[in-house]
Parts: sequence; structure tokens; C-alpha cells
Amino acid sequence: MIAPFNFELILDFHADWIKFIKLQLEQLPTLQKEDYIDIPEKKLAYYYFNWLNRAIRPKPRKVHISKELNCPASLRGGMDLIIGKIEKGEELIPHLSRKIKDINYSDQLLNDWGVHHLHLGTLIEKDGFVQRNPRVSQLYNFLLYARFDEENAYLIDVMDHKSFSNQKLVQIMHYNWPETIKHFKVDEAFTLDDPISDEFVKELRNKGGTYFFEAEKGAVYGPIGGGYSVGGTSVRALTDGDYYHNKVMHLEKHVKENMGFFLGAIREKIGRDPKQIHFKLYIENDNFYIYEAYSEILFK
Repeated sequence: MIAPFNFELILDFHADWIKFIKLQLEQLPTLQKEDYIDIPEKKLAYYYFNWLNRAIRPKPRKVHISKELNCPASLRGGMDLIIGKIEKGEELIPHLSRKIKDINYSDQLLNDWGVHHLHLGTLIEKDGFVQRNPRVSQLYNFLLYARFDEENAYLIDVMDHKSFSNQKLVQIMHYNWPETIKHFKVDEAFTLDDPISDEFVKELRNKGGTYFFEAEKGAVYGPIGGGYSVGGTSVRALTDGDYYHNKVMHLEKHVKENMGFFLGAIREKIGRDPKQIHFKLYIENDNFYIYEAYSEILFK
């Protein structure tokens, strides 16, 4: 591509973005290249952000325990192990569902209510996950249900495997940390005529249906986890993918519309007019930069 100026311009931030996602996927634990090699480029970002959402980014967080949490004494060791890992910012993948190895999987509990479930075993098995077989102990039927944000971990309760649609999970969040989910709350004048059942929640998730949940009179919430599409895919992951795609395209447009500024900076650095300019997208710690390869200038 020949720019209006007298030099060759190489610029393709979309290709750089796709290359970045592929590199990130290669570095994700539990995934093999064959798991995502055939995924179309336009869907790569969705799968990447969906996996990140499911995996819980390892970083130190403050732990908050609900008043209702009741952990059997025999599982307390597993609970303490998880709390220690959360506070230190250690990897929690060993405590997650083994379905984290499946890049195509959609976690409907997470997509609907923003709640993760973690296994409370303490022994690591050969595949790197904690022991969780109910045939070893019926106590492995119990899970820790928790919600995470970037700075905090909210431990809701220890309940069995059948509690994925138990509305008590949302009620506990509402009663303990209402300020953390208030942006999912609808108009307080809005109430539901009839309460919904846990079975109804499960059925709607299976059908990809959206609903409102009333934690108490006048406290009606939309999907705290961002919601899911009719096909069961995570709306949050889809939105994140669209957001960053638009950000990348905006940066490319910015460079093209301000070429004079960039050319001036490059000319000042190398002491002459460049014959070729090669802009690359550079991403570090969620920050996006523009890097020019020949002058080695990083534009913040």
C-alpha cells in the first residue's frame, strides 16, 4: 500500500489482533492447539474471552464470606486451600470443572448469574485437577459457589451439584453484597406477579430464554453474569470480542488520519525521511500501543 507520502506503509492491526489472540490461546493452560486450530478467525475472540471468563484470572483478591456460608468440617481443608490461593493470586484451574479443557463449553450458571463453582478436594490427580469423585466420598458432591471481580472474591455458600439453578445463590449475593450487583437491578417499581421456580430457571437456560429474578419484593435483577444467547453462548464474551475488535479498528483509523504526526516523530528519531513504515499493534497488560518497527518507537 502506498500512502500519500513518499514511503511504503505496512499497517494491518486486525491481522496483529488475530495473531495476538492465537498466541494467547497457545499459552493458556489445559488447551491444545488442535482444540482451536479450526475455529474461524471471526470467532476466535469469542472463544478466547469466554475461556478467560470461565478460568478466573489469577491475581490476589480480597475474600468476602457470606453470613449463610456453611462448609462441612470435612471439607474445611479444601475451603482453606482455595481461600489461600485466592488471597495469594494463585491459579484456581485445578478446582474448576474439567470442562475448562473444552474451549467450546458454555457455563450457563456463570453466564446467567456470574457464579463459579469450585471443587473442594485437596489431592491433585494425574490430570492436574483436585480429586472430586463422589464414589471416593459423598462429600465431593458439594461445591463452593463464588463470584469474582478484579479485586474481590465473594464466597456464597457450599451446596451440592444440583444447586446450579438454586435461586438462593442470587438471594445470598443480594443480602450480603447488594452494592456489587446493583447495576444489574431493574427499576424498583418493577415487581414480578408470580415467583419463578428453580426448575423454571433450569428449563429457560436449556432453551436459551432470558428472565428476571426477584431476590425480594422490589429487588428484581437481570442476568448478573451478562446473559446468554439463544444458542447458549456468553453475551459477555461476545461483547468483549466486539469491543476489542472495534478498539483495534479505531486505532488503525487513528494512525491513518494522523499520519503527519507519526511521520514527524519517526523522522526526528531516524534523522531522515523513511522509505518504509511498518506499524504494529502492541499489547501488554491489557494496554494497547502502536509500535513502528523500523524506528522502534512505541506510541502510547
